[in-house]
Amino acid sequence: MAVFFFSHTAATVISRVLKKTRRNHTQPSKCDKKPPHAEYRIVPIDSTPLCNEALEAARTAMREISRLNKQIAEFERTIEPAFSRWERDNIGELLSRESELEAKIEALSELIEFATMQAFFTGKDPYEIYAKAAKGKASSAPEDKHAEATEDTDQREDEARARDAGYSPEEQDFRAHLRTIFGRDPDSMRKAEYRHMFSEYKTWRAKFEETTAAAASAKAKDIPARIKELYRHLVRRLHPDSGTQADPFFASLWHDLQEAYNNRDLERLEILLTITEVNKGGDSINSSLYHIRLVAKKMTSTLFGLEKRFAGIRKSDAWKFWHVNDRRQAEIKFRKAAKERVEDAEMDLAKLEAEIAHWKSEALQKQPNPPRKSDLKSPKPLGSSLQKTSLRKKSPSSTTSQTSFDF
Repeated sequence: MAVFFFSHTAATVISRVLKKTRRNHTQPSKCDKKPPHAEYRIVPIDSTPLCNEALEAARTAMREISRLNKQIAEFERTIEPAFSRWERDNIGELLSRESELEAKIEALSELIEFATMQAFFTGKDPYEIYAKAAKGKASSAPEDKHAEATEDTDQREDEARARDAGYSPEEQDFRAHLRTIFGRDPDSMRKAEYRHMFSEYKTWRAKFEETTAAAASAKAKDIPARIKELYRHLVRRLHPDSGTQADPFFASLWHDLQEAYNNRDLERLEILLTITEVNKGGDSINSSLYHIRLVAKKMTSTLFGLEKRFAGIRKSDAWKFWHVNDRRQAEIKFRKAAKERVEDAEMDLAKLEAEIAHWKSEALQKQPNPPRKSDLKSPKPLGSSLQKTSLRKKSPSSTTSQTSFDF
């Protein structure tokens, strides 16, 4: 081991040097420190690759939207009506029977549910509640009463317009105003009162029209120049006569344009302009990167909704029948499925009728002088022997559950 001897002065100098060296190692040097304004420095970035990426995503989604819109429009215009005509011509009797049974089941289920709940809370006989509700439902016809009231109102309005035909347009409006607002008949008013009210109406009408015109003029003057410029460009691109109405998506943009212009929505007009530029193609896009990305996001969201809707169309009976190879076999399958639905509906209706018959038999047995057993038809309890197989074996003369069909 080497031993060094230093004087007091040399030892002091060496100690100071070692302390400075340790401090320089633990703290960053002045060269390593960042200037205080470095994080606020503006660095130019070429946004062309980002714009191209967003444009490609928007155009890809837009092409898919156009393709799906054409297929959905073809389905609604051709496939679905053709399938409806085929159903009506080939299995229309089964579909009519199914609709009739469903209506009966729905009405009977509502009455049974109502009677069950009322009997549970009041303790009354369920059949008594059911019979009363069924009788009241059969006797009341609110739709007919509403239709008659509507017809009477229309007739009175036609007669009033016929009486007012000889007056000037301004006085016709006044007479309609009297009937609608005040509920008064102008023909039954005194002449002095009629003239006075007509004079006040003309003064009010002139002031109202003047105020409305001034407000419309002021509103037109308040439109910013940028909104006017965007609206003119978009009208030329989205007008129904421009040829873009063939695509349902771009046909809807015309209504969006009018709504955005009326609301002075500059941001929405900018988005519509970007959509038309993306659809136009080419590299001359004047929109900002923000609006291009926003349009790409909107196109992706719209495409997702169309794909979900088209997936449901592909599962429909009309689509399957249209694209099947052997339509004769498809007809057999559709007829069999419709017949099974009818049989199931008849079984459900028979169960509901059996439950009502059970209520009726219990109500008759609770009477003071119950009828003899020979006078009563033995009701079948709910679900006791009403199986699907037994219903199919019933004779065609049965009125409650008819399951045989002649093809």
